[in-house]
Amino acid sequence: MIYKLTKKVKKNTEVIWLEINGSLLKKKKGKLGKPFSSQSTKNCGNPEKALVELKKYISEYEADGFITGTEEISMFEFEVFDKAKWHYESDFPQELNSINAYTHTGFYLGWLKHFQEVTDYLDKKVDSIAIYLNQLDGVFTSNEVNELGYKFTNHYSDFKNGQYLDDYENNLCSNLPSIYHVKNNCENFQIVCDFLDFRFKEFKTKS
Repeated sequence: MIYKLTKKVKKNTEVIWLEINGSLLKKKKGKLGKPFSSQSTKNCGNPEKALVELKKYISEYEADGFITGTEEISMFEFEVFDKAKWHYESDFPQELNSINAYTHTGFYLGWLKHFQEVTDYLDKKVDSIAIYLNQLDGVFTSNEVNELGYKFTNHYSDFKNGQYLDDYENNLCSNLPSIYHVKNNCENFQIVCDFLDFRFKEFKTKS
């Protein structure tokens, strides 16, 4: 159960996402078309209490000028999951080529074709890192996923609260200086696919 609240502020539109998953109430805040700036998860104890808390949040935000849609929404707005430049323009190893900043997300994009029909480029027999670089300009957004893909990516691959980078490091980086030193090859890609398959099965079981 996902609800969206919006409020126009000058040239931007502020967005609040509220989602109930069992007893958990998740809240995300940001601006339309940009990464969410903050998010939190509250365990309300049971689904009934989570619903009460949800209605409380909605009332508070509406009092602050936010508008709630008349229907519950199941699809997602445009959201940026990752950008290669976030990596190579920050604490990036100087000895590496910037293409190495594309590998971890490129592998993830390559795995997506296992369970969803997204855009045509994922069905081509093309290196996923090259796709991320040349066809997506190093920007991974919600445009590249369907609804199930969005929910899993938002749950598992979020860089602040998700587990993808932890699994990536544990499986591929034990003897490497950083995640950016992982080589783009079939062996490493298969390792990523194996643990992503496992995490996705976990996610579907709990959802």
